[in-house]
Amino acid sequence: MLMRIDNETIDLEKGNRDDHDYAMGWCHAYGNGRVLYTALGHPDVLWHEAWFLEHIGGCIRWATGMED
Repeated sequence: MLMRIDNETIDLEKGNRDDHDYAMGWCHAYGNGRVLYTALGHPDVLWHEAWFLEHIGGCIRWATGMED
């Protein structure tokens, strides 16, 4: 897992996981490829943030095998 929600900052009453471990981003190998998920790309304003663009760039490089 790449990142997870800080459970101290949210209301877990509406959660649906027994372990309360909610991933915001993850990646893993699958067959001959790679799978990647990030939940951070919804607000348009993020696409102008350097740290977010670096995150997405790293995701793309990993998914394409350019870096491990």
